[in-house]
Amino acid sequence: MERTGTPPQVIFVNGASSAGKTSLIRAAQQLTEVPYLHVGLDHCFAAVPQPWGGGGQGPYQAEGFAYRESVNRADGLPRTEIGYGPAGAAMMAAYRRSLVTLLDNGCRLAIDELLLDAAIGADYALLLQPFDVQYILMSAGADCLETRCVARGYKPGFGRWSMSAGDNLPLPYDQRFDSERQDSSGCAAALVASWANRR
Repeated sequence: MERTGTPPQVIFVNGASSAGKTSLIRAAQQLTEVPYLHVGLDHCFAAVPQPWGGGGQGPYQAEGFAYRESVNRADGLPRTEIGYGPAGAAMMAAYRRSLVTLLDNGCRLAIDELLLDAAIGADYALLLQPFDVQYILMSAGADCLETRCVARGYKPGFGRWSMSAGDNLPLPYDQRFDSERQDSSGCAAALVASWANRR
C-alpha cells in the first residue's frame, strides 16, 4: 500500500513477553492526534474461559491453551511456551478477524502481539495486507526478559522462549526498538517522528 505521510492505520508491535510492547503503545497513544485502539493477544486471552486455560490450567487446556515446560538442549536452561489446541486456534483466528472488522469500520489499531508461531504471523500478514501497517519489533536481552517475567510471576523460561516471537512475522520490520537501551517514551517519540517520512 502507498504510504501518505499520515499516521498508519495499524501499528503492529510484536516481540517477547515483557519486552515493552504495551508500554510503547500506551506512550504512543499519548503522542498521537488520532485515536488508536489497543488490542492484541492479552485481550484475546482475557476472554478465554478458565476451563480452556484462560488464566490458569483448566481441564480443557489441551483443546484451548496450556503452558508447556521443557529444558533447552543448547543451553540447559528452562523454557515455558504457550501451546494451543483446535479450540484455542479457532478463538485466536476469530479474534484476528474481528480486528479487520474494526479496521473496515474506520478504527485505527495498535496491535500488541506475541506471535506464538509462524502460522499466526502469516495469517496476520495476509489479513492486514489491504491496510497501511507499520510493523515494529520490541526486544530486550534474554536475561532482562527473564528478570522482568519472573517479577510478573510468569513461569521460568517464558521470557527466553518468547524471544522467538520476533522471527514469526514473514515481513520486514519498519522499526526495531530495544527497551534495555531506550525507555518507552523515547521509543514512542521515535515511532511517531518516523511518520513524517512515510510516503
